[in-house]
Amino acid sequence: AADNGLQIHGGNGFALEYKISRILCDARILNIFEGAAEIQAQVIARRLLQ
Repeated sequence: AADNGLQIHGGNGFALEYKISRILCDARILNIFEGAAEIQAQVIARRLLQ
C-alpha cells in the first residue's frame, strides 16, 4: 500500500513535506526488522503446530 501511495505522488513522494515519505520509510524498515513475510509465516506455522 505504501508503494502504491508513492507511485501516486510520483517524485514528490520522496519529499519530506509529504506524509507518504514517512509511511514508506516505516513500512520498509518494519519489513527489515520483522523479517520477510515467508519467514514470519513459517514462524507462525511452527508455533501453531506446537
